[in-house]
Amino acid sequence: MKKGGHLKTHLLSVCTVCGVALMAAVLLIGQLSCSKKHTLGPEKLQQAMAHRNLGLAYLEEDRYQEAVQEFKALAELVPWEPMAYANLGLAYLRQDDYASAEKWLKKVARMAPESPEVQLLLAQLYQITGKGEKALSILNRLISKHPDHPRVLYFLGEYHLQRGDSTSLTRAEIYLGKLVGLLPANLVARLFLLQAQMALGHRADALQNLETLRQILPALSEPARLALERSIQALLSGDLNAARPQVQILHNLLRNLPQYQAGEAELRGSARTAVGLPVQHFLKMKPVSSGQKLITAPPRTVHFQEVTERVGLPGSGTAGRIQRPAALACADFDGDGDVDLLAGLPGKPVQIWQNERGTFKVRPDVGHLAHLKGATLAKFADFDNDGHLDLLVAVQHDLRLLKNDGTGRFVDYTSASQIKLPTSAMVQDALFADLDHEGDLDLLLATNRGVMYFRNDGNGRFSRWDEEAGFQVGPVEATSAAFADLDDDRDTDVVVGNAAGAMLHFDNLRQGFFQEVARHSGLAGAIGVTTLAVADYNNDGYLDLVTASGQPAQPVLFRNQGDGTFVADSSALSKGTGPLLQRVYAIHPFDLDNDGYLDLLLAGQPSPGNTSATGLRVLYNLQGTGFVVAPELLPQLKETVFQVCTPDYDADGDLDIAVLAGHGLHLLRNDGGNVNNYLVVRLTGLRSGSGKNNYFGIGARVEVKAGTLTQVRVMTEPIAHFGLNGYQRADVLRVVWTNGVPQNRFHPEKNQTLVENQILKGSCPWLFAWDGRRFRFVTDVLWASALGMPLGILGTEMHYAFPQAAVEYM
Repeated sequence: MKKGGHLKTHLLSVCTVCGVALMAAVLLIGQLSCSKKHTLGPEKLQQAMAHRNLGLAYLEEDRYQEAVQEFKALAELVPWEPMAYANLGLAYLRQDDYASAEKWLKKVARMAPESPEVQLLLAQLYQITGKGEKALSILNRLISKHPDHPRVLYFLGEYHLQRGDSTSLTRAEIYLGKLVGLLPANLVARLFLLQAQMALGHRADALQNLETLRQILPALSEPARLALERSIQALLSGDLNAARPQVQILHNLLRNLPQYQAGEAELRGSARTAVGLPVQHFLKMKPVSSGQKLITAPPRTVHFQEVTERVGLPGSGTAGRIQRPAALACADFDGDGDVDLLAGLPGKPVQIWQNERGTFKVRPDVGHLAHLKGATLAKFADFDNDGHLDLLVAVQHDLRLLKNDGTGRFVDYTSASQIKLPTSAMVQDALFADLDHEGDLDLLLATNRGVMYFRNDGNGRFSRWDEEAGFQVGPVEATSAAFADLDDDRDTDVVVGNAAGAMLHFDNLRQGFFQEVARHSGLAGAIGVTTLAVADYNNDGYLDLVTASGQPAQPVLFRNQGDGTFVADSSALSKGTGPLLQRVYAIHPFDLDNDGYLDLLLAGQPSPGNTSATGLRVLYNLQGTGFVVAPELLPQLKETVFQVCTPDYDADGDLDIAVLAGHGLHLLRNDGGNVNNYLVVRLTGLRSGSGKNNYFGIGARVEVKAGTLTQVRVMTEPIAHFGLNGYQRADVLRVVWTNGVPQNRFHPEKNQTLVENQILKGSCPWLFAWDGRRFRFVTDVLWASALGMPLGILGTEMHYAFPQAAVEYM
């Protein structure tokens, strides 16, 4: 679609968007301690949100002076809002400007006496500046009002542990024991509890704690394993004096584990900065209706038009009847910037249609791919981290891994990869993701015989690991799978649909180990799920789930409550719509009109007996207030739809729809979706040295913040598309890489493709020596790379840096 051909439509849409913005932009702000109320108009609201977004990003980037300026501007704009002063105080605290930090933190403590986040910042300031009694007074007041607050329990436990007398140690054990009960997987909490138990001589409790540690940390370095075993043996023999140094050695050795750093970040703050956690959300601003009407229908300016044959693809019916799920995939496999199309049509080899500026031609030379017929599944992924998209193809009970040689030809690499399916296993879904956070893509398969997990060894070979990892949890008929950091602890979790029972939720314990937690997370009630997807459908910053099950099928939305637990959100779907499809084969979230909210595309079998039934349905997102069925946006496809993907094939800034259905391929062009602005994000991870992140950043969390609009995606493919609504630019593009390190780009402009390259953060310590007149640089005091890192990761053999402490001579 050409933008110039829809000028009137564009103007109408902008008016509609502005009306919605006016409706959503009125806030009612009330003091917590009085009845005074304030209104904040749309322009000031946008300014306030921009200052918040930028200030938080500057804090994360350690650009404290700029953070100070943003939070000062925010405080001037909304002087009644505590969040501005709290983060202003934190910015000064991290600069060691304790006088300024105390000024603002005392002010905000008076404004928000009931907020644990605010009060903890002041308590941390007092601890740092040697005013322990003042810190203790704040913590005691907090624990009386918030007895189950994990961070309050942690700081109280730490405070009493440091005091060291028997009364304080007893209190520390009580607080830390309660904390471990609330956060049993937090390694830091458990190790500090162990420290208190050892100091008090509670041998049996310490022994039980160590045994639990052995269970939750099954893979340890040899020195850590020896320290753990020696600690246990000493306690079993009753020798506390022999056990204490071994426990301390164990604690020190575990500090470098990702689990420890994640636990520290959960309790203290950023893994890079031990001082304070920023207050992320407004504390006194609550949105209310301005009296204007909410959006209740999709825009009339958007429509999808069939263009299959016009762009060079085989038309409907030319490929023969498709009666079972078949392969469809969209990706830029040749790296020329255009999204190409792969399909497995009946009786024909898998074919790739190369995109040449919006028209398609069959790629004649695709190597081994030409020998595969009857493909049921295809997934593009760069398994060897060379920057070229490889291909996984499932054919009945067979699975083929094809390596892209860099020219767009695919070589059969299955035997070399050591990936092998058991007899009678059939792959229903496949994920490539860095599940063990070692910097390369592992493979997880959802099959009729359960979940199969193959760890990438980094040398082109995979090792089957599902039993050791914790994925074998009884009889499971896995139908679909998805990955994301669902509990915001900076590791990749997995959810699996199960036709034979309850949906499965695997929480990542790091190092390739998982724990099934669906009963705890609220997902065990989803029975017989046939397909699922991850989507932050309400733009609250937490990744939700969309599922479908049963016949006839109706989608179910599970809203993430912010802590990795979910609740079914029945209010999000419009009432009285009835079953949308007889069976749902695929759910695909996408933003069809660039308004910044994810709509839902459902593909499946039409309801029988309904002459107007279609196999493709779209649920339009009413800007976070719910969904409505929007049949008027799509042409009617009166056939079963097996697969969908949403490439912007013509590069005009809106997402189109590719469909593989019973009568063949369909390409539906989006006309009108680009009246709003957009951003396309491509990630490039570091692959040299330790290869800490996979090349395309698969699994990274990407956030785009623009005024009141906040969007979150998990990278499941090399590009992510974000609608910007009417914004001319975003405030912040934030990426949290799969190694947990965040980075921010400020003020990206609208309507462009951004390539965000990973930036290496941190450095080795440097030694400077006094020469009588000034300090001079002598040397760095660490070896050139991380201890234990994989070496030669791009070569044929894998070696690891030595695990012993580095010794350097000067």
